[in-house]
Amino acid sequence: MSFTPRFLKHRGITVIQKLDPSMPRVPRGKVGLVLAGLTAVALTSTTGRFPALMLVAVLAYRVLPPYWQVRKDPQPAVIRRAVKAGVLSLVLLDSSIGAAYAGPVYAAIILATGLVAGSLARLFSVT
Repeated sequence: MSFTPRFLKHRGITVIQKLDPSMPRVPRGKVGLVLAGLTAVALTSTTGRFPALMLVAVLAYRVLPPYWQVRKDPQPAVIRRAVKAGVLSLVLLDSSIGAAYAGPVYAAIILATGLVAGSLARLFSVT
């Protein structure tokens, strides 16, 4: 199954594409660069270094497998699952930053919003 022209216009949704050479490709290092930046922020933290590093590891565990599946097989169903995982993982990104700068209590509060987001994701389309 291939992408139709209406899907190609939404650059934010279908960033990773092999089928359209006119679309800019995401270099392989950008996901690693984001994770490395978060790790650097966590290591320079004075309040919640260990919780921040743990949350970065969980973020990598949630984001990298769907990313590599899309890199191997850019089908709409695979991209949809990767987008859903990425959007729901934004809570982990925010909580790792919260843990680094404000401590583990604030990270736990931010993670509590992730439970709400996860339950709402079952009811609505996540894009």
